[in-house]
Amino acid sequence: MIFKCLRAEEFTTNKRFNVIILSEVLYYTDAHQILEKYEEYLEENGIFIISVWIHPKTKELWEWINTVYINIDSFELQNHQTNNRWYIGTFKPKTKEMKKNKKLTLDSPIPRLSGVQQ
Repeated sequence: MIFKCLRAEEFTTNKRFNVIILSEVLYYTDAHQILEKYEEYLEENGIFIISVWIHPKTKELWEWINTVYINIDSFELQNHQTNNRWYIGTFKPKTKEMKKNKKLTLDSPIPRLSGVQQ
């Protein structure tokens, strides 16, 4: 197993993966760009596991993710010592046919988040 530490935008590979984990990363990047890029790295039936810190500025991002991807399962997690909470979910890209028949796709406007810090 190889681990690399670099910006999400800089990662490249010829490999395909069954699971890609995007944990607390999408609100620090261009979520549209990252999801579109990493979707290319998924196997045909691959999934994303996405976690997002629950904050008023990230609620719109979570809702957007739920409109452009198939939500297989999701839940909220809470740290009872700090009361911090996260949305965590497993998502599957929509098929090309589904994307064609829906108005919301990766090209749909995404809320632009700025200054989201814990």
